[in-house]
Amino acid sequence: MSELFALLAALLIHELGHLLAARALGIPLIRFRLTPMGGVMTFDFSGTAYLKEAAVHLSGPLAGLISGGIAAILSADPFFSGISVVLACVNLLPIRGLDGGGILRCVLSRFLFPDTVWRICGILSAAGVLLLWTAVLWIELRVTANLGLAAFAAALLLNETKERTP
Repeated sequence: MSELFALLAALLIHELGHLLAARALGIPLIRFRLTPMGGVMTFDFSGTAYLKEAAVHLSGPLAGLISGGIAAILSADPFFSGISVVLACVNLLPIRGLDGGGILRCVLSRFLFPDTVWRICGILSAAGVLLLWTAVLWIELRVTANLGLAAFAAALLLNETKERTP
């Protein structure tokens, strides 16, 4: 399996995980669009319990971990296994715009006021982007130059620096 095909398959499985969970929970899909950072699905979470919304966020990374694990057990394409697991783990970081940021917001929203949730998520998101940037810089300098990884980290940084309102 070529690396590009493996990456596209991992991204598709990730997005299908979200879609299947949303359908199972009765949450309608409003829009799907492709961006340089992957697919973006917009669901209508209005009137949806926070834990159901968190389950939809979690389902994409979970689908990736399961498919990557199965591929590893079956000794299938090692690149697909690795990229599926890495995609899942990166998406679980508590960064706004990623699944981990959505999960964190949903869980905190069950217990705290919205402005407090927004502040906590903002601080953890900024720390997550800083940590990710540090890791990318280390990889770039020590291991190998990877412009795709640097572009992904730059997109997250730009997303984090945009002015946001709760």
